[in-house]
Amino acid sequence: MIRRPPRSTLDRSSAASDVYKRQHIAQAYHQAQSKVNLKGYRQGRVPQDVIRKLMGKDIDQEAYEKCINQQFASWVESGGVSPIGYPGIVKLDKKLDGGIECTISFEVYPSFSINEYKGISAKRYFHEVTDEDVENEVSRMQESQATFEDTSVIENENHFVKITMTRIDESGNTAEDAVPFPSNLYLKNPKADKNLVDSLIGKNTGDNFTYEVDDKTENKVINFKLEVGEIKKVVLPEVNDELLQKLSGDDKLTLEGFKSEAKRKIDFDTAKYYEELFHNELVAKLVESHKDTFEVPDSVTQQIMMDLVNSKKDKKGELPKGFDIDKFVVENEERARETGRWAIIRDKIIELENIIVEDIDIEDYAEMQAQQYGTDTATLTNFFKENEQVKNQILTIKTLQFLEDNAVIEEVQDTTITNKQNDLIHSDHNHSEHGHSEHDHNHDEENHVH
Repeated sequence: MIRRPPRSTLDRSSAASDVYKRQHIAQAYHQAQSKVNLKGYRQGRVPQDVIRKLMGKDIDQEAYEKCINQQFASWVESGGVSPIGYPGIVKLDKKLDGGIECTISFEVYPSFSINEYKGISAKRYFHEVTDEDVENEVSRMQESQATFEDTSVIENENHFVKITMTRIDESGNTAEDAVPFPSNLYLKNPKADKNLVDSLIGKNTGDNFTYEVDDKTENKVINFKLEVGEIKKVVLPEVNDELLQKLSGDDKLTLEGFKSEAKRKIDFDTAKYYEELFHNELVAKLVESHKDTFEVPDSVTQQIMMDLVNSKKDKKGELPKGFDIDKFVVENEERARETGRWAIIRDKIIELENIIVEDIDIEDYAEMQAQQYGTDTATLTNFFKENEQVKNQILTIKTLQFLEDNAVIEEVQDTTITNKQNDLIHSDHNHSEHGHSEHDHNHDEENHVH
């Protein structure tokens, strides 16, 4: 038997008396009369009969909707239910007594019994910073200050080289449909093909040779003619106190001090990275266990989708040139829906566990933000106390901490940081910007009928 999740859309019948309706219509015509500018009449003096002939249908419809809006708002305030999103009129009838009656469709938070959210099993990774990690940071800094010298021979990996690859046939001739493929290669790039790098060491400008590529999809070897073009030697500066002081502006910074700070930052960044992975795993398991428990209201999904689209805009509020919004919506529809599912589950846990935002929570959050951005803690605290979005973020943080405190955790040491993880850890990207664990959204919107 397939169990249908509880509906998130309800219908409500609402009615307005003839007197109440006529009051709104009279008010609507009076407002229209004051604004209409018609040739042959002074502004504000156009007879209502003339206005009724010209735009009566639109004015009546607007008056009906305003009338129903007020009736519906009164019902909501009386404790009937708490709609989310924008209610809509699906049926409107004129009654024999001159009044109007309509059916309003609106969405509400789904009513459901939450599944077990304590004792979730999840892996939490950690990484102990090594001397190699720190030396890699020193190398990153050193490479950022490199200069380049023209040379004719590739002596080692500290070189940039322009190469051109052209596919050849078994006879060594250019293949019929081959197109030369030029590229710039930094031999020390950890993502570079090691076999290709090894084959280039010792080569000179103008050299060409056959290079074999193992095509695993076709289960065959493809031969290329590889031509060596311009070569530039990467000249790395000596890492010493003088260089570090120049770069940092701190005339007291030493190499040991730089390494100590690098170790601290790697430790902080990796811990944050793994915490986000851990929280996302907890949330993903919660979301999965509630797949068939309730329907996510469309208005919630649509608002989250709007947030996702807005996150792609630049500082001017513009989307990237050529951005296909329709394709983006299709590709991210499931993501938006499941993020909405997490938001509803989160609110349920907050309600059941009586999780609240206290002054000390805001003060701690303000202190953390002040340290990160170098601002005044007291100023941020006062601002955050009046900011509902910040309070919502703190609620999410406290809910995730509650789940973590009640989870069954397997601690796993990650002894290596992959290139992908390294890129993420050292970027300014928020790894869960729109991940389940980090999405905060206030789903209460104006309850106007459309």
